[in-house]
Amino acid sequence: MNIYVELITVITEILLTCFFFYKCLPLTNISYKRLIMYYAIYALTLAIGTLFLSIIPRMTLIVGALLIGNHLLLHIPYSKLVYTIILFFTSAIIADILCAIILPAIGMKYEMMVTTDTGRILYNSCAKLIHLILLIIIISLIEVKNKNIFSIRIVPLIICHIASFFAFDVNYQYLANGGSLTKITISSLCLLYINILLCIYFEYLRISHEKHEKDVLIAQQLKMNNNFYTDMLSRQEETRALWHDIKKYTLAVEALVADNQINKARDEFHNIESAYEKIKYTVDSGNPIIDGILNHEIKLAKKNDATINLNIWIDKSFSIDATDLYIIIGNTIDNAIEACSNIEDTEKRIINISLTQKEHLLLYEINNPYATNVTTHFGKPFHGYGLTNVKKCVERNNGTMTIDKTNDIFAVSIVLNV
Repeated sequence: MNIYVELITVITEILLTCFFFYKCLPLTNISYKRLIMYYAIYALTLAIGTLFLSIIPRMTLIVGALLIGNHLLLHIPYSKLVYTIILFFTSAIIADILCAIILPAIGMKYEMMVTTDTGRILYNSCAKLIHLILLIIIISLIEVKNKNIFSIRIVPLIICHIASFFAFDVNYQYLANGGSLTKITISSLCLLYINILLCIYFEYLRISHEKHEKDVLIAQQLKMNNNFYTDMLSRQEETRALWHDIKKYTLAVEALVADNQINKARDEFHNIESAYEKIKYTVDSGNPIIDGILNHEIKLAKKNDATINLNIWIDKSFSIDATDLYIIIGNTIDNAIEACSNIEDTEKRIINISLTQKEHLLLYEINNPYATNVTTHFGKPFHGYGLTNVKKCVERNNGTMTIDKTNDIFAVSIVLNV
């Protein structure tokens, strides 16, 4: 046994473990100091097991160290930790089996894999590369199940890893023809380094993408907040103007009545009523956030000659974040207004909204007509814009969303836990 070869194997195994645990376990709220101590315990145990123990005692020692370290440092639920450990080591065993099949298939003898340093380097590099591919597939499947990522995004990464097998084959052919052991060792380690670096870079891109999406949501919330407060200021100015002129209206009506000009007095009353209609709140559900969103959207709908019919029955407050409410309700109504604006007959521009609360469930439904001959800027028929962010907000609140398009009516139904 070459101690240097085995130590390289241990270091690679630790990197794979850190990568997999980071993706599958809730480690974000654990301090770096505790994480470093935990991985140090794991590294020490792995080194001792690899150098001095056979497979069964080694696995027992490593799993025991991971569980004890969790009890002392991380405090992650044992069910989740055990499940992650099982996934990791099962995939490692599968990787070893696949490697033992692939390498002989390209001409490497079994005796060389287990008895020579060069064979061990090639075998370990190939096995860890297969293990890395399996871990990426497992992580992708877990995240698809949790609806955090689309699986097709890992395909280019896996293709890069698979392409590395051809490089290992070239290494072996080079070795078989009397090539330098040092060069083979360096090239094999470089291949592992490149593949691990690809995973790190891929993870960095994923985090950057999620951050960009969060920034977009924040910008959208700020825009909605700005619209809401602008609308509030506008109403306040109109209210001040009305109260400033109310005495003039009253004096004018009294004068007209005294002069027996009843029709003109009636006209002045209509003017007062029209002025009041402009400033009164259309929605008053008792929930200020919902009222602000709906009042702004109603005002926007009127500018587009669309009518909004409301059915509101909710509590004054519930646990859903204000940002999510802005995105879910604001985006869907914006979609409906935009769809209605493409309908020539203004009498058909009707948006029906139902927002009701039943115990811990908030039921939100909206439907509107749409013109089938209108296409989006992507060249596809209208299907609702910005619904991706809506869907994410719904899923974040453990809700469900269904979309239906029947008889030129676009309908969205959302159920949220409050």
